Amino acid sequence: MIKLNVQKKNVQRHKAITLAVFTGVFCVTAFFYQPLVKAAINSEDTIVEKDKTVNTDPRIIVAMKTTMYDQVADDEDIDIMAQWIKQGAKNDDNFKNDIYTIIKNDCNNCHSKTSSMTKKVPYIPFASYEDIKPFTKVGPTNAKCLECHGDPILKNHSNEKLSSKFFDETKFQTTIHKELNCIRCHIFLHPETEKFYQDTEAFKAHVSKGKPLVASERPEIFKPSCTNCHPKVLKKLEKSAHSEEKIKEKIAQEMQSMQNTLTIQVAQQNATEIKSPKCNDCHGTQHYITDTKLNQTKFDIVNRCGDCHQELIKTYFGTYHGKASKLGSDKVAKCANCHGSHDLLTASNPASMLSAKNKQKTCQECHPKANMSFTEYLPHADHHDVEKYPQLFYPFWIMTLLVIFTFTAFGSHACLWLNRSLIEQFKTGQNKEKSIILDKKDEKYVKRFNIFHTILHVLIIVSFLILAITGMALKFPDNPLFASIAHSLGGPHVMGTLHRIGAVVTFIYFIAHLLQLLVLFIMRKITIKGLIKEEYSLIPLPRDLKDLKDNILYFIGKGPKPEFGRWTYWEKFDYMAVFWGISIIGSTGLTLAFPEIATQFLPGWTLNIATIIHSDEALLAAGFIFSMHFFHSHMRPDNFPMDTVIFTQRLPLSRFKEERPKEYQALVKDGMLDKYLVDPPSKWYSILVLIMGWIFLSIGLIALGAIIYSLLSFII
Repeated sequence: MIKLNVQKKNVQRHKAITLAVFTGVFCVTAFFYQPLVKAAINSEDTIVEKDKTVNTDPRIIVAMKTTMYDQVADDEDIDIMAQWIKQGAKNDDNFKNDIYTIIKNDCNNCHSKTSSMTKKVPYIPFASYEDIKPFTKVGPTNAKCLECHGDPILKNHSNEKLSSKFFDETKFQTTIHKELNCIRCHIFLHPETEKFYQDTEAFKAHVSKGKPLVASERPEIFKPSCTNCHPKVLKKLEKSAHSEEKIKEKIAQEMQSMQNTLTIQVAQQNATEIKSPKCNDCHGTQHYITDTKLNQTKFDIVNRCGDCHQELIKTYFGTYHGKASKLGSDKVAKCANCHGSHDLLTASNPASMLSAKNKQKTCQECHPKANMSFTEYLPHADHHDVEKYPQLFYPFWIMTLLVIFTFTAFGSHACLWLNRSLIEQFKTGQNKEKSIILDKKDEKYVKRFNIFHTILHVLIIVSFLILAITGMALKFPDNPLFASIAHSLGGPHVMGTLHRIGAVVTFIYFIAHLLQLLVLFIMRKITIKGLIKEEYSLIPLPRDLKDLKDNILYFIGKGPKPEFGRWTYWEKFDYMAVFWGISIIGSTGLTLAFPEIATQFLPGWTLNIATIIHSDEALLAAGFIFSMHFFHSHMRPDNFPMDTVIFTQRLPLSRFKEERPKEYQALVKDGMLDKYLVDPPSKWYSILVLIMGWIFLSIGLIALGAIIYSLLSFII
């Protein structure tokens, strides 16, 4: 039994070894066989790439094995051609009887001036021995070409014609054509009769003298055309709005509608000089064309569209699509998404992506639920053009004047206040009391706020900073600081998510405050009558106008310093601005966040209006908070370095008497002052508040600087 078991185990072991060996041989065979199979179906590009180091076949043999393989009648034709070349490729009877027959049967389908094949190459006709002879030699590798074209002597040459011949191999390796060999496009090689084309040292000596690479009596070497490899693209272009014929037709139609003789003459001159865009106009320099699937390539093409369509590109970059593209978005629509690329057609053409029939379908590529009203959005509207877009012109200027008026009024107010504060400090030679007093432990404080107010204000600060930073980064995508913030956050779409989170927090604290007011009304702590007459009211009242007048007279030295109660007029303005801002920014923000829903009730062009109002109101809010509010509450000499009362919820009694004399007198009169007296905040908490407060202030001030920088960039 033991022997039998051993024999069985040995048999099983042998079977396992045999199976493993068979599997290994199969895998190795498949590995080495795979490239051979691909060789029959892959393009010349791949083969040539491998041939950069090992290929020794003549160029025509390489072509017959790759790009021409489908046209080769029999593999024996390749062997016959190779044998003829090996024997010297002579113009003998062998060529006339055998080789030319192969050429005629296998090659002339494409290599003929009269070829009708899709991939015809009429520029390489194989009509005679002289046509075929250059291709019987082994083509040079890229390395051979770069011995001259990659030499820095060309790159830095003062002669522009010479410097243009420089080829940057490193840059080329980032392109879509990086697998191609030079001779895949540059079919006709330099003549062998001139030494400087064949010898590197002779080339350097020739170039260093500044001589042209091509003798004046000889025509330029054949320049490759992209359509040689992309014939289907050529057919699309010939039918597109970018064809020379279509462009001239458009100009002719425009001239028919012109009345001015001088204008017609200019248009006629343009018509004679007009040239349809070539491949490199959109894709860039031929040697360095990058993959159109890459987002950066798509954005580069957008910029090149602007080389011809300057006005349209300006309006595009004024939209969310354009701004998000600048920040690196790979999802938002670019020119080709709406207009098409090689098959671009005018909107009047029924086949166009933007024709009345197809426009909704085009919008639905990105906005699946877009309806016909959605298509009324104006992607290239100019809000400065009152004749074409009056519905945008007037909202834009209303918002612009509102921004100008607000900052002019409050900026003047702040300057007058700063001047008076500095004069007062100079006179007294003493600093005012600050919110945080770490060395006066025995002084009592007055409780002004509760923990709910503190939490609410923290939510306001955090959400506002998120909204302001992410919003201004989109509004000013060219600003280096905002652009770097957008990239560090993960791009405009991550930034958009953060913006929406900030908006949700804003709605939460706004609703919480409304509920707070409702509770106070129910508890009869505030009343409608009290909102009009009582000191606790945050609604602007006629007495606030008197306080404003008295304060301005004080600023200019024409009156005493006014006495304030529970709330000052500038605090009421800040408070009411929150209601205004959330109403305006919130409603337009929801419209832009849910455009497909909004356009079920509104025309598409209201999205343009919503963008203008949302953007400018946000600019007003951010600019005002980071400048005027910061000055009123923290940066003016009376409060500097910071007023922390909203965080500590208490104010030193001495400062309370000075800043709120009316409220102090009312509490004393009613015998309520002792009820509000509390101990100072702890030292560690005061320091923590100061640190966190200055972090928030610093972020806001830096953002303000970036906003001012962007605005000045527009003006200058």
